[in-house]
Amino acid sequence: GSLDKDTLESFARALLESNGQDVLRMTHQLFTDGRDPSNFIGELMNVFRNMLVLLTVNNPGDFLYEDEAGMNRLKELCDMTHVGEISLFIQALSRLDNSIKWAVQRKIVFEAGMLTLCDRKWSEEDGDFSGRLASLEERVSDLAAKGIRVTLKNAPVSTIAPAAAEVS
Repeated sequence: GSLDKDTLESFARALLESNGQDVLRMTHQLFTDGRDPSNFIGELMNVFRNMLVLLTVNNPGDFLYEDEAGMNRLKELCDMTHVGEISLFIQALSRLDNSIKWAVQRKIVFEAGMLTLCDRKWSEEDGDFSGRLASLEERVSDLAAKGIRVTLKNAPVSTIAPAAAEVS
């Protein structure tokens, strides 16, 4: 059956707070109650999707079926994170869902996946490869403009001069 929103939002909060103890406690209850972990992941992804809508859409009420109290609870969760991280959560949950479908030890795979989310090491920039590439291009451009100091082992130090300005 469908889980109540309080359980899902509490689980999302525990993930956002990196509270592995609460995640394990709620996971134990989930499996004790005979809930399907794949359905749970789908409903949890929907919580994160709603957070994404709330943070990115002008009139989120047009796309969310929440009363005022529900919107306020979602806003509290949104205050704990940012759009980039929510997107990474959704992607990671999708991968976990795919892993669980074929796992023999579903509870162990579920716990490991959720604890990995608690111990996430990603940054806001992880999902933005174009931003990272632009930063690297800027650094290379700066190096080229200023000249690159090259030091080879057992060789004299030399400087590569900046490229001459192009003449049109």
